[in-house]
Amino acid sequence: MLDQAAAGHYPDTQQLGAVGNFAIAGHRRTNGNSFRRIDLLEEGDEIIVATKDTWYVYTVTSHEIVEPTDVDVIAPVPGHPGETPTERMLTMTTCHSLTVGEWGNDHRWITHAKFEYWMERSEGRPASVLNDEGVN
Repeated sequence: MLDQAAAGHYPDTQQLGAVGNFAIAGHRRTNGNSFRRIDLLEEGDEIIVATKDTWYVYTVTSHEIVEPTDVDVIAPVPGHPGETPTERMLTMTTCHSLTVGEWGNDHRWITHAKFEYWMERSEGRPASVLNDEGVN
């Protein structure tokens, strides 16, 4: 998936919208740059994931920069391996650096978000993606 300009789901993490941590990875500088501007996300910003039939809306709660070996960020309760999840979470991971000549493999940029709501695509779009006139 990552080499096709799309985010890839970590197979051992929860499914989209399920209780636990739905974790995905994407590139910042190659193969579509799917997470190119992840560093611009701020607490409270919405992240919307679309499937064929459903919109899933998450709200950014935090970000951190970690070592590649810090895999606890994709645990069912991010940062707390072994704990039982009670919330629906999203974790996005990518390389940290965008500096030319560096491939960003020394650290990872992590963005965490919590689930807010879902809606059927047949109902339109989430309010945050409507234009100024309220039109989809």
